[in-house]
Amino acid sequence: MSKRVLPLVALLVLAGAAGASAQTCVNVPPATSCTAAQTARLVIPSLVSLDLGAGTFDLTAPTPADLATTYVLEAGSPTITVKANKAWTLSISSAAANFTYVGTEPGAKSRDDLYWKADAVGANLGAYTQLTAAAIQVTAGIATNNDHPLIFFGTHYVNNFADPGNLPGTYTLPLTFTLAAP
Repeated sequence: MSKRVLPLVALLVLAGAAGASAQTCVNVPPATSCTAAQTARLVIPSLVSLDLGAGTFDLTAPTPADLATTYVLEAGSPTITVKANKAWTLSISSAAANFTYVGTEPGAKSRDDLYWKADAVGANLGAYTQLTAAAIQVTAGIATNNDHPLIFFGTHYVNNFADPGNLPGTYTLPLTFTLAAP
């Protein structure tokens, strides 16, 4: 390396070091201490927690009178607990087009037979929203450490004892609840 290049390289290295040491302190005698400032930074993301309690909640089985009215409305809501550090939304959907059937008859029940309603039991199934594959917002809230949104369900039945959706057996449908804090 030539003698002219070496001092230039040394100058650039020292300039880089000086720029990187903006938060340093040098003790120059006779001083016995020095102080430098530093900033602590904490970035907190959106935090959400959704607890659905038990993995399954039971819908009320129909009676002969329920087949005549063509629906059963649930009197209670599944246990749902929401925690969020900012405004949030809760949506519901089901990717399954049909309930899974276990039984000895040829039972079949469509997802379209399950309806939901937020906040309170409706007077009839017409006050409810049909469950779909697309997520639909059920409710929303503000930052909370313990909110319990209510979602009531209603099940549609055909007024025909022999309908495949009314045959004895166990019908299950996976539900997806989505909590978001956009």
